[in-house]
Amino acid sequence: MPGDHIRAGALEIQPDLGFGAEYRTNVYRDESTQIPAADLLIRPSLTAAAAGDDQEFKFSGMWELRKYLFVGQDPNLSSSIDTSDQAGTLDRFNEFELSAGADTFKRNIVGFRLAEDMALHNFRADVIYVDVPYSFEYRNALGAGVRVSPGPALELVPGGAWTFESFEIPGDGGSDRALNNRNAFGPTLDAKWAFLPRTSLLLDASWMYNDWQHTTLTTLQSQGFDHDLVLPNSNNIRALGGLNGRFTDKLLAQVLVGYGVGLFDSSGIPGATTASDADATGWDGVLVQTQAKYIVSPSQQDRPGTSVIVGYDREFLPSFFTNFVQLNQVFTEFHGRVGRLEPSLRYELRFEDYRGEITRNDLVNRMTADLRLAASEWMSFTAGGWWQERHSYTDEAVDYDDVNLHLLATFAY
Repeated sequence: MPGDHIRAGALEIQPDLGFGAEYRTNVYRDESTQIPAADLLIRPSLTAAAAGDDQEFKFSGMWELRKYLFVGQDPNLSSSIDTSDQAGTLDRFNEFELSAGADTFKRNIVGFRLAEDMALHNFRADVIYVDVPYSFEYRNALGAGVRVSPGPALELVPGGAWTFESFEIPGDGGSDRALNNRNAFGPTLDAKWAFLPRTSLLLDASWMYNDWQHTTLTTLQSQGFDHDLVLPNSNNIRALGGLNGRFTDKLLAQVLVGYGVGLFDSSGIPGATTASDADATGWDGVLVQTQAKYIVSPSQQDRPGTSVIVGYDREFLPSFFTNFVQLNQVFTEFHGRVGRLEPSLRYELRFEDYRGEITRNDLVNRMTADLRLAASEWMSFTAGGWWQERHSYTDEAVDYDDVNLHLLATFAY
């Protein structure tokens, strides 16, 4: 029956199908030329899991299709000019996310873990009259490790990871859009010591080498840059550790701190400057992940309860157009349940400092609000919206405000 999912022994499969509509006030994310648009959304998804005492396997997948109904008139153009063909350039039917994982021989001293994540995302850009007004990122991340459990409370997982990323920029299609590809690979180490029943000490360490296909970019000259850009290969070394636990029936918290370095080497690259060797060291290397969750009312029968979350994250990440970006983010969330209604609210404030040949200092505000109606075990409806603002203290060309309003119906088998 609908809502019971598909079961075969330990395997449970849940197909979902979502239908919806969205309205955007600034679909091209441009501060000076705000053009609205509306689209229809179809989102099929599937989750599957098989869990036992000794083996566990998981899979999830999602495909997103958007068909634009209309795109508003460009205020800089005469109202007599037909812009209806712009809707076709915004249509996108290729976004997807896939994730799979396995945790084997859990009752043995030695076991194996495997994780695979693959995704393709399109990001709208402030370029209007081109065939493809999107930046594009394809990402495939593979991780594997050997779990060693010397005792019932201690777990060590040495392993390795490989990530492939491909980037394209707005343009008229074909090779004109291709920007760069990056491979990142190296060893990893995860450790967990559950020294109390509901509290653990965690360690997450890695050494990743980032290898670009092209260390000099000429493509971005068409985006307004007056010279070739240098993207050096780099070593990114980091370690993060701390406490994660449930301290009372209602309070859960995580506090992880650490340090890392991003070392970039532009020697031998034509056109390299001092800025090309900007490293993530000193204060830039400080890593923080903190989060506290207070449970107002507990979950019941696979339905969420009411909770409040606050947190702060600090990290540095490689960028696709400069050396790295230093991120500082504070956020708060509310998730509630009143009968069949599930309201949620999230606000985040993010500071993004880009370092390398392109230097930027940006501030991003984002607020999301949704109201979900769990009409039955197999049907739900969601109405909501979000607001996002980017303000750059160094480059006004990337400033924008955008508001999204959406309705979504989801049906689960």
